[in-house]
Amino acid sequence: GDAADNIPGVPGIGPKIAASLINEYGELDNLISSTDEIRQAKRRESIIENAHNLSLYRKLVTLDEEIPISKMTCSLPLKQKGI
Repeated sequence: GDAADNIPGVPGIGPKIAASLINEYGELDNLISSTDEIRQAKRRESIIENAHNLSLYRKLVTLDEEIPISKMTCSLPLKQKGI
């Protein structure tokens, strides 16, 4: 979870544990399908209870690659040096 993107994440699993789990299981789908291998009961239960939300969270943070670049028309003001 990250307050900056307003996506809550899994209770009890912070950035360090999340990174460790992804390093161990490779990707989210592998983690979800391998919860029986997680030794820490509280961590395992939290992932099981929030598995349905994890798929939604992934969808929320995935960029849509189908949007044509030509449709992206946003102009940002250029910052001048010294201002």
